[in-house]
Amino acid sequence: MKKQFCLLLLLTLNALCTNAQSFSQFLNNPSIKLTYLGIDFTETRLIGDPKTYSWELKDKHFGGINEVVVKESGNYTIASAFRRKELVNNLSFVTEHNKLIDAEKIISYDVRDTMRLSRDHIQRIIDSYNFGNEKGIGLMFVMESMCKTTATGSFYVVLFDMESKKRILTQRMVGDAGGFGFRNYWARTVYEIINEIEMHTYTTWQNRNPEIGK
Repeated sequence: MKKQFCLLLLLTLNALCTNAQSFSQFLNNPSIKLTYLGIDFTETRLIGDPKTYSWELKDKHFGGINEVVVKESGNYTIASAFRRKELVNNLSFVTEHNKLIDAEKIISYDVRDTMRLSRDHIQRIIDSYNFGNEKGIGLMFVMESMCKTTATGSFYVVLFDMESKKRILTQRMVGDAGGFGFRNYWARTVYEIINEIEMHTYTTWQNRNPEIGK
């Protein structure tokens, strides 16, 4: 019995170390392929904005935000922020997945929805995807909230193995909104987060224990 327990403990520790090591390797090896998958809006709540129609968010604005991040890569410098020599963009998975959004649940007037998701929620979202034969590390921003009251957007920045769907990084971040028009106003939150990662957070990740990736 004691031997079985020790073996189980050893296997568990080995799995944890493998996961931590993969995150460490990603941080310190710019040649590891990274695929930017876009922004998942399936659990997003728009808070304190009664003038916006939920169907318009689902059918127009969410797709517009995803497109501008990729098309204006000179402003949304994801490759540079994540220290990649090259970045593959593939919005096809989130584009299809965001069609599953329940438009009736998007609008909220409860400020507590700004912190409504947990890491378990994030894993369930990742698990609900079918990435086919895609391999390598995927980067997805899971939009948690768009709060007009505080003019901020909250995201989970998620790095994961696309084949196994195991997360190597799950970090909640908040960006300030700003600009003219709905798309630009909320896309600004993505810009702010990418800029924060490039200027500060990536170095923090490198200097901290890879356990933050779980």
